[in-house]
Amino acid sequence: DLLKNLKETETLQITSNNNLEKINNFEKLEKVSNFDISKNPKLNQIPEFDKIKLLGDFNISNSSLKTISGFNNVTETKEFNIYNNSNLLSLDGFKSLKIVNGDFTITYNIKLPECEIKKFKNKLTIKGTTYISHNDESKSCD
Repeated sequence: DLLKNLKETETLQITSNNNLEKINNFEKLEKVSNFDISKNPKLNQIPEFDKIKLLGDFNISNSSLKTISGFNNVTETKEFNIYNNSNLLSLDGFKSLKIVNGDFTITYNIKLPECEIKKFKNKLTIKGTTYISHNDESKSCD
């Protein structure tokens, strides 16, 4: 399978697949300038992308993911966008992320606790504008 051995690509774009539930492969992917997984309303599973250290623009939107994990070695990104993920409960996969060189947007994730987003944001250096809204403000974080 070609995707299993892919190490670098300018753009990884998986969009507008109404019946896509799972994305496989990409275990060896190390470098992506533009990462876009969007408009896949049934998508509930993505692979670990733990070999990636630097990302350009990052976007995950309009999915059924419950968690976004597997980006634990990414230290820096340009734009960072997570929005309209109706089942998203946590952002566990960005343990090494320190710098967002552009805008930081986490909006319209109706089950994602806003307090978790703020804790996540507070450990980052964000050089653009921050947009956080229309997430779950009713849940508390410990």
